[in-house]
Amino acid sequence: LLWGVGHLPGHWWVAALLILLWAGSLGIYLYWRQRDFVRFTPTIFPQLQPQRLDPADKIPLFATGYFTVENKDRRFTWLPGFFRTFATREHALMCYVEPGSQIGIGHWADDEVGLWYLFFQPSDMAVLAWGELRFGKISYPALAITYQRHIPKRGRFQPERTVHETVYVAVATVDDGNRIMANLLYEDILQPKNGDRHQLVRPE
Repeated sequence: LLWGVGHLPGHWWVAALLILLWAGSLGIYLYWRQRDFVRFTPTIFPQLQPQRLDPADKIPLFATGYFTVENKDRRFTWLPGFFRTFATREHALMCYVEPGSQIGIGHWADDEVGLWYLFFQPSDMAVLAWGELRFGKISYPALAITYQRHIPKRGRFQPERTVHETVYVAVATVDDGNRIMANLLYEDILQPKNGDRHQLVRPE
């Protein structure tokens, strides 16, 4: 392409413009990929009475974040599934990648099709926020759950460590979101910090 541009009048300016456009497009892509292609806008955290979910309850959602299955891990955007809490109080997001198109663009790889999971304990939660999640032209009420992910030792040069991950849970109704949040607040681990009305955090 640049070779062909070299034969046009003012070719160096055209080539420079094409390079700038390419770099700009790449920068925009990397910016959104780092954010899993979604935008979360926090709103004031609602006043809720903590309430356990029944272990049999399953609340439908669209999840964005880090998931695992067997020995595989991936980041997904807007994956359909449901939220539940077991009798042990372990929380779970269980989502499914269907064969076929990937959000209308391309196709899922064969090793990505099937169930994917995220499990976390109440003690893993660090921050809980409520707001709106936008993915393209789609916008839903949503939770942003920041939790601790424990990474085991891998070889000599990758020691065991703990990192913070955020999973975005978009729900069809505010009531569904309130039910999940009231359940997550049951252990009374998260508290407001410095008068911030937009999120609850785990005290240090």
